[in-house]
Amino acid sequence: MIEDKRKNVWEIPDPSVKRAVCLISGGMDSTTCLFHAVRLYGAENVKALSAYYGQKSDCELKRAKLNCEKLGVERFEVDLSPILAFNKDYSSYIKGSDREIEDGTYAEILQKKHDEGKVAISDEYIPNRNSLLLNVVCSLGLQLFNNEKFAIISGIHADDAVKASGSAVASYPDCSIEFAQAINVALQEATANVCYVYTPLVNKSKVDVAKFGVENGMTKEDFKNTWSCYKGESEDRHYKPCGKCPTCRDRIVAEIKGANFTLEDILEEYDLTKEEVEEIFKNLKGQA
Repeated sequence: MIEDKRKNVWEIPDPSVKRAVCLISGGMDSTTCLFHAVRLYGAENVKALSAYYGQKSDCELKRAKLNCEKLGVERFEVDLSPILAFNKDYSSYIKGSDREIEDGTYAEILQKKHDEGKVAISDEYIPNRNSLLLNVVCSLGLQLFNNEKFAIISGIHADDAVKASGSAVASYPDCSIEFAQAINVALQEATANVCYVYTPLVNKSKVDVAKFGVENGMTKEDFKNTWSCYKGESEDRHYKPCGKCPTCRDRIVAEIKGANFTLEDILEEYDLTKEEVEEIFKNLKGQA
């Protein structure tokens, strides 16, 4: 058995741990974690879990499959959508919800909510998603590795836990460092200390995530073969990410500042006009 001596969940687990199960949605953050897991443990010692839970961007699962195949990682997929079907309007990110996906940056959206006296949580927050996913991946790892030591790797990162000025609530409460530390302790208690929770991105910004991906061998093409857009694929957008929802806005900045994407790269990847992309670069230059 192992005992977690780490002070923080972003520290690499005990070197005696040789295996891992990585949550892989198909987005940029989880794919970065998958590349990192393979680098740490070798593809033969890594398993991956993807989940369909009714998300509008279920097209991301195709990217998860693609990247696991590229890296030689065995991948499993579960359907958790019945759990989130009781009130589809709770989250704008669930198919069938009457709520629309917001456009703009997290900072703008959350501050407006807080200033209006509303709880500053993202409209796209899925009720208790990360607790649910981490418990499922824990159960999978116990079965696949037959109670041998393993790490659970999750791609939650700091920008998803951003808070509006004056608010004590994170935009996604289950993406905070406090949550990661707590679930790590809970799952170790639940498994007689067989597993760790390892969240290498939890104190990293989206720009830092992109840099971390490059450090772990991701190319521009690898980033482009992930999907983050909340709105999913649409023929109207030529099957490209919208470039305007909060996660697209964060991702574009990260790709430019963290992975050296050019104006042409962004224009190719997103459903944005040249003028819109030029404005993004202009604004970033003004912030430098």
